[in-house]
Amino acid sequence: MDTRPGSAWQRIHISGAVPMPYYRDKSRIAEDLPNDDTWIIAYCACPHAASDSVINHLRSLGYKNTGVIDEGILKWIDMGLPVVAGKDKINRIIE
Repeated sequence: MDTRPGSAWQRIHISGAVPMPYYRDKSRIAEDLPNDDTWIIAYCACPHAASDSVINHLRSLGYKNTGVIDEGILKWIDMGLPVVAGKDKINRIIE
């Protein structure tokens, strides 16, 4: 889960990450997210402020299998790990 603004996700993100901007209406953050044994991992571009905000909200809703990529996507890229560009469906996902 990419908690940066949708425009940042559109430019580049970790493959498989869905955009979930930290400023999204809190009542909609859990929409379409499984609350089972599926792990939900979030990241942002800062060390973890935005991703912590989203994950802490999910935890308050009872999501147990959650985590944050410390140091975010910038460290991910520095480590040479793969990233991809966004898709045209971004507006449907973050509205």
